[in-house]
Amino acid sequence: MTDEERYERGLEIIRRVHGSVVPSTPREPGTFAEIAVRNIYNDIWGREVMSVRDRRLMVMGALAAMNMMDPLEIHLRSVIELEELSWDEINEFIITLSTYIGAPRTTSVHMLVSKLKRELAEPT
Repeated sequence: MTDEERYERGLEIIRRVHGSVVPSTPREPGTFAEIAVRNIYNDIWGREVMSVRDRRLMVMGALAAMNMMDPLEIHLRSVIELEELSWDEINEFIITLSTYIGAPRTTSVHMLVSKLKRELAEPT
């Protein structure tokens, strides 16, 4: 597969992974963004051994453990938009995290999810 084909396939995978949460940007050869599309999305997210949902749960756990709330927010917005996880499943994600990454980091995740729920949840 050529670099051009890897890039184009990477763009398709970004749409599958993030929906409209991560907008397409013009291709700029040699930039981090272009390399990320080819390497992270085509080469890693494009592997078919695991589902996008399973891979995302791993990534979200790693981001939470590193206290990287900005990229975690992108993934949370994506799972909500794409209906990969329900709010109940996201709550279980938080509960499970607490045992492995501790209360302070989990509190940051809980606060982020609470903000998103207020912002994105349908009115009841």
